[in-house]
Amino acid sequence: MVSIRSKVCGIDVHKKILVATVLDRFGNKQTNNFTNNISGIYLLRNWIYQEKCEIVAFESTGDYWVQLYESLEPIVPIEVANAFHIKHFPGKKTDVEDSEWIAQLALNSQITPSRIFQGEQRDLRSLTRYRELLIQQRTLLKNKIHHILDASNVRLSHVLTDIFGKTGNLVINALINGTCIDEVLKHIPKNLNKRKDEIREAISCSLSQRELLMLKSSLNLINGINSEIKEIETMIDYYITANHQDKMKILLSIPGVGHTGACVLISEIGNASDFSSGEKLAAWAGIVPSVYQSAGTLRMGSITKRGNSHLRTILVEIAHACARKKGTKLWEFFERIKNHSGYKKAIVALARKLITIIWHLLMNKETYADENYTQKQKTTIPEFLKMVSKIGIDEAIELIENAKKEVNNQLETGSLFKSGEGI
Repeated sequence: MVSIRSKVCGIDVHKKILVATVLDRFGNKQTNNFTNNISGIYLLRNWIYQEKCEIVAFESTGDYWVQLYESLEPIVPIEVANAFHIKHFPGKKTDVEDSEWIAQLALNSQITPSRIFQGEQRDLRSLTRYRELLIQQRTLLKNKIHHILDASNVRLSHVLTDIFGKTGNLVINALINGTCIDEVLKHIPKNLNKRKDEIREAISCSLSQRELLMLKSSLNLINGINSEIKEIETMIDYYITANHQDKMKILLSIPGVGHTGACVLISEIGNASDFSSGEKLAAWAGIVPSVYQSAGTLRMGSITKRGNSHLRTILVEIAHACARKKGTKLWEFFERIKNHSGYKKAIVALARKLITIIWHLLMNKETYADENYTQKQKTTIPEFLKMVSKIGIDEAIELIENAKKEVNNQLETGSLFKSGEGI
């Protein structure tokens, strides 16, 4: 049942000003302008309190609404609307008209409030999104390095799978510092010894001073971003360990979901009970098909992409990882869809299925169960002996000691959740 409201306030939010309109059931309205700063928000807050508004509504315009929300939330209920959902088409567009329109919608309970995260949940989401931004910047720099090398006919990527791995870093630093390549090749891993000649031939071309400078600058920026990402991940682990251990355990039980993916899912979904079903959560992520119905004809289109893009992106990445877990029920679902609809549609369908499964597991506090899937593959004694015969007994003992130290370190720091599997 929709409650009847007697007096509300609609606010048109801008970077510098706030245009507020108080509207009551009898059509009386007052409009005032306030500066969008601490003193202006304080004056607006007092005015709303004096007018005894039952609710305040405004759009989620950029980040300009955040301080306004935090200041008004203790004294009056707030509805933060999606600008797309309440767009006003008729008549001329002015700030006063916009504030009156928002007030009118709020007075008649026609606004569907956006989900607003609070406290540590907002902090966690901010950290995971900032980590995503850093990774995007790092990818741009890596692509720039690829471009510099390819333009100079240095075909290092044709020889190495990852030019930013151990061997790749050795070779790139040698190019920058002018180190003799034969000296560098002495320190590459043993499994690449057969490719020494290919590596030497790939970097036979010389780089100009301009290219060397850009290469060095890009590599330094990547190293700086890597250190920043580690700091951000440490803080994310702190939030997860302190508040979401149960959710982490549930999500890591799903094939293809790793530590990073689980952290992003927890931060973006928030409280799963906000959604009445898994389909509602999928719609909020924008990963459900668009629907057009007219005169009894129903047409289903591509996914809406109208929702949380961060959640949708990580779901698709997890779906790719999940599709590689052969033998699981989710893999069988993916293969069945792929056979008649193609790879891309199968990935999206798998991502949608995953989000409904995730909602169910979080709501019922259950771990994922699949008799065809084992979370960790145990190394048998014959396989272990084969490994020892390849690398030698001394190196094998050293690996075991290092692994033991790493496990003890994880137990002490609380980062035991890092599984290394999936996204």
